[in-house]
Amino acid sequence: MNFIEDFAETIKNIQGFRPDLFAGATETELKAAEEKMNIMLPEDFKNFYRAFNGQNEYANALFDTFFLCSLKQILYFWDAFKFNEEDFLQIPAEAEPGIKNVWGCALWVPFAATADGHCLCLDFAPAEGGNAGQVITFWYNSPERELIAPSFKDFIADYVANIKNGTYVYTQEVYDDITLGMIARKDGKPMFAVIDAVFS
Repeated sequence: MNFIEDFAETIKNIQGFRPDLFAGATETELKAAEEKMNIMLPEDFKNFYRAFNGQNEYANALFDTFFLCSLKQILYFWDAFKFNEEDFLQIPAEAEPGIKNVWGCALWVPFAATADGHCLCLDFAPAEGGNAGQVITFWYNSPERELIAPSFKDFIADYVANIKNGTYVYTQEVYDDITLGMIARKDGKPMFAVIDAVFS
C-alpha cells in the first residue's frame, strides 16, 4: 500500500469524520499550475493531487484547522505570495534551521490553509541544511516559520502514523458559535507550534 492509499484508507475509517475530498486534478491542471508558478512540483505531491484535489468548503479540517487546498486555491494563495514578495523578502521572520529567515516568498507553495489565511507550504527556497520541497508553516500575523517535515510524502506519512497510534483524533471545537470538526491532537495541544483560533 502506498502513502496515498494508506492515507485514504485511514481517514475513511475515522468515525464521524467528513473530509469531503474532491476528485483528483487532471494532468492539464497540474501542468498549468507548475507553469504559472514556474516550479516543478514533486512527483509524490502530484500523485497525491491526482487522487485528491483539495476539500469542499463545508468539510471537516484535515490538519487541525487547516484544510487541504485545491489547485485553484493553491494558486490563489500563491498569487498573494508573489504579489507581496518584494515586501516579504525585506521582513525578517523567526525561522527554524533550514528555512530562510524571510516573511515569505513566491517559492513557497501553500497547499493547506485556515479560514483566516495561515498556510502550510512546500518550500522550494530552503536555507542551508534544508530540503527543497520541505513542509513549513506560514503565519500571516506571526513571524515563526517552523519545519514540519522534510517532504510532502513524509508529512502525509507522519500524519497517518499519528492517527493510527492515537496521537491525532477526530474532534469538534466551537469558535464564536460555529462548530468546526477536525483531526487534531488528542492531548489538545496544537498540531503545529503556533496556531491562532480560526475565527480570532
